[in-house]
Amino acid sequence: MKTLNLSLLVLSLPVAIGLADDPNPEDIRFFEARVRPILVEHCYDCHGPESAEGKLRLDSRSGWARGGEAGPAIVPGDPSASLLLKAVGYKDSDLQMPPADAGGRLSDRQIEDLTTWIRRGAADPRGGQQVVREIDRAAESHWAFQPVPVPELGDTDQNPIDLLIGIQQSAAGFQAVAQADVQTLVRRVVFDLHGLPPTAEQLKTTKSQFPDLVRDLLDSPRYGERWGRHWLDVAR
Repeated sequence: MKTLNLSLLVLSLPVAIGLADDPNPEDIRFFEARVRPILVEHCYDCHGPESAEGKLRLDSRSGWARGGEAGPAIVPGDPSASLLLKAVGYKDSDLQMPPADAGGRLSDRQIEDLTTWIRRGAADPRGGQQVVREIDRAAESHWAFQPVPVPELGDTDQNPIDLLIGIQQSAAGFQAVAQADVQTLVRRVVFDLHGLPPTAEQLKTTKSQFPDLVRDLLDSPRYGERWGRHWLDVAR
């Protein structure tokens, strides 16, 4: 029976530890409302992603936990042992943050907020550099970050895009339909670019005149009006 109780105790330890590490939602709200603004405004310039004076970063939980040259900046639950409070309280002439040329000493209210935050366990939802590294590793295998392959096309007079589409169609067992006549192409391009049916004059376009028709459609204010409506729909 004693062995069983001991086993249950050991198995329950990871769960208890995990629950202890979960921050209280109220503490997170306190951090977001009272602490993060202080760190962003007064600390990130010297201890953030662009600069890490004294090898100390305060833009992530892992940053202040690891600390800098003087050791961890914060001891959760123990304000008196936290170097951050010693620095912002100007209790040491050799350790004063922010320095006089960067805004000077924080207000008493701000220092009290930092003290309360640390006393309550220094809840901090910000991810650390480990999260960034994991994202970087995931990106390495994502298709969007892979180099674009250049297929071998061989000697051909066919448009490369049409050629590649034809290869995939053949592999899938599909057969391309016959090429559309000029009038069909005219209807398609006018509807696509202007959103209106072609005029009788446009339907008289010949194969050799078709590129000029496309250029005229693109140069027309009607083209801008047509696609501007899509952006206006998004803006609304």
